[in-house]
Amino acid sequence: AERLAELPSDTQIASLTSYSPGLSFYLGRTLTLIGEDATPMRSNFVLYWVRHTPVRPATLVAPSKRDEWLTSRRTAAFILAPDNERVELDEWLGSRFPVHAVASGWYGASVPLVGGR
Repeated sequence: AERLAELPSDTQIASLTSYSPGLSFYLGRTLTLIGEDATPMRSNFVLYWVRHTPVRPATLVAPSKRDEWLTSRRTAAFILAPDNERVELDEWLGSRFPVHAVASGWYGASVPLVGGR
């Protein structure tokens, strides 16, 4: 979490199919979750709310929409993934952006803003 706290405050942080409990609280910012649903958040209330809301929240990105989300950003991003999702992170971003260890069991990739949007 300390390494993520060093990122510029306007960097969007997204987690690939996982959610580290307390991370958004520690960082003092909202995280984006890239996943089918909010199950990684382990909150019955959030799961219920997501299932019953007519519009998917912008901070919950479907895996099929992750490239669209990535290109629509207006700031740099940092994509975080647990060890068991490192291969997925490498396959998605590794050919364009270096994937590196950020903490024990966690990997990430910095994605700069392209085109100065």
